[in-house]
Amino acid sequence: MAPSRRRRRGRAPRRGRRRWRRHPCRPQRRAAAAAAAWPPRGSTVYVSQCDDAWLWEGASTLVGEMVADGPRTRLSPPAAVVVSARGGGLLLGTARGLARAAAAGGGGDGGDDGDATAAAAATTAAAWGRTTHVAAETNGAASFAAMAATGGATHDTLPAITSLASFLSAVRVAVAARTLARDGSVGGGLTPDVVLDRAAVEGCVALAVEQRVLVEVACGAAVAGGLEWAAAHRGGGGGGGNGDAAPPPAEGGEVMVIVVCGGNMASLALLAKWVALTGSEHPEFV
Repeated sequence: MAPSRRRRRGRAPRRGRRRWRRHPCRPQRRAAAAAAAWPPRGSTVYVSQCDDAWLWEGASTLVGEMVADGPRTRLSPPAAVVVSARGGGLLLGTARGLARAAAAGGGGDGGDDGDATAAAAATTAAAWGRTTHVAAETNGAASFAAMAATGGATHDTLPAITSLASFLSAVRVAVAARTLARDGSVGGGLTPDVVLDRAAVEGCVALAVEQRVLVEVACGAAVAGGLEWAAAHRGGGGGGGNGDAAPPPAEGGEVMVIVVCGGNMASLALLAKWVALTGSEHPEFV
């Protein structure tokens, strides 16, 4: 007996599956909105991925560790601290740490030793005040650079992430980043740096080859931005990731710090894919 072809009551005939095109940024927005609206239960607390003072304070301790390690390593405060801008959490945290380090001078306890200690602390704090803060992003995910271009006057949302750095990037940075865009971080200033996807992937490859560390493209942008800044700082004339001239570096020590953060979604297979997509000259990864 042939199966019945009668239509079910109340349902339209099925003429094929409807295909949905998923917007690359909407799931992130929906998840954040749903988590923020979730009713608190007991000790449950919603912590944003980037827009929360707890996160900023935690990231600020990176600079605190550098300050504490200074006497042991005998390294001067860095000429630059380079981070991946992303949603602004790491950027705001390191900015807080840099401001704290720059304000930590003085306070001797009297006597020659106390005066010498106070003078050394003041000198170190002044050097931290000359540290340049570099916020690196890829072209197509440069939400902070877009804000910085207007001096923090706008806080727009990118229509979409069109960069390979889609895992960690944000279409809209934390609102507190407007202050950084307007006033800068510390005495050395804040420098937004937008690099091409290819340069960011080259940064990923450099870490994989030299440090045996796999990171995502957004993190590779920080490596690329740091290498470009170092080239300009040493008089190499290195330009920005889009071919523009890099801004002149602030005075400071010979040390540059690149914060390497973001490798949860990285793999050798993905790195090979990124190399192939950007045309990077690394056949060993393809």
